[in-house]
Amino acid sequence: AAFSGAAAGSSVLLEPEALAQQAADPRFLIVLTASGGGSIIDGPLAIRASESANASTINTFPDAQVTTWDDSPFRAVDLTGSSIGQIPAAFRTTPSEFFTAHRQDVMVATWERTSVNHTIGQRRAVTGNEAWRGRTMQEIVAWQYGSEAPITNIHLLAGTGYNEPGTDD
Repeated sequence: AAFSGAAAGSSVLLEPEALAQQAADPRFLIVLTASGGGSIIDGPLAIRASESANASTINTFPDAQVTTWDDSPFRAVDLTGSSIGQIPAAFRTTPSEFFTAHRQDVMVATWERTSVNHTIGQRRAVTGNEAWRGRTMQEIVAWQYGSEAPITNIHLLAGTGYNEPGTDD
């Protein structure tokens, strides 16, 4: 019974009346991925050095560099430098400014692969393993909140499972 209720509840999201109501309140979904060696620990899930018994062997940050908020699990590490590794390019990053303004509207979803390859795992991450009738979460948001937008679903990176189209034909 609970399973059938979940299926019925998910179909409410796709009803024309719900779509019309949501079109009046446009929203944007920005999917940022950390793959190919990227680390989410460098971003919104930063670990303070004092929080790890293995701070010298895992990627941690000095406590003073990690910004936190009482009403959010997210963290930010603001950095400045004169080079990026061996590349002599000055940089400044201030994710704390973004999270101060938008932390209530952000979701971080992590996943670990089992026996699938990167592309299949990435696709499962954005389709809920086909939970939304073969649609990606990008397509669902575009469908519900993007009806007034000239282009509702834009992908800026090609060749990953994160940006494959849905299979709902």
